[in-house]
Amino acid sequence: MDELPGIIIAIIVIFFVARYFSGSKQKSGPISIASDGAPTAGPLRGVSTSMIQTVHSAFPHISLNSIAYSLSKTKSVETTSDAILEQGFLPEPPAGFPQHPYVESLGPLLATSTTATSVPSPPTKHQSLIERYNLTAAARAQEKGKARADENTTEIVKDTKAWNADKSAREKTLQDRKAKMILEARQ
Repeated sequence: MDELPGIIIAIIVIFFVARYFSGSKQKSGPISIASDGAPTAGPLRGVSTSMIQTVHSAFPHISLNSIAYSLSKTKSVETTSDAILEQGFLPEPPAGFPQHPYVESLGPLLATSTTATSVPSPPTKHQSLIERYNLTAAARAQEKGKARADENTTEIVKDTKAWNADKSAREKTLQDRKAKMILEARQ
């Protein structure tokens, strides 16, 4: 009778050890998928196709494998999105991590889309605000004589105090005020 608890504990330990070693082998069978596109077993259990698509639509520069890996850990689109916003990237999955069936189905499609986006775009010339609003003449005049520029800007401000019923006059007033603010910011 005194040996009964020891025997029961030994049987339980043997059962769990045998189950651990028999369950650790990779199953080569296909992964069963639920109606929402989420695998029903394995580390990707609960990660649906719509979850991956939602995160990828908001962050197209993040790879689908990284999104699936993060979603498998967090099980939340919001948490994965927050991680991208905070870090700017998601870690790549480990080498043995299985691919989501959705990502596997897009395999050939992804190869063609990444090569199309990897072509560098021609460099664009950035314009300054003065060039964008055609204020080079006004900027030069301001550099030559600040007194003249100040007189012109006070005239603009005096004219803009009253509301104008004409739409084109209001638009012209707005453009003049923008020009004045840009020129004042240079001082």
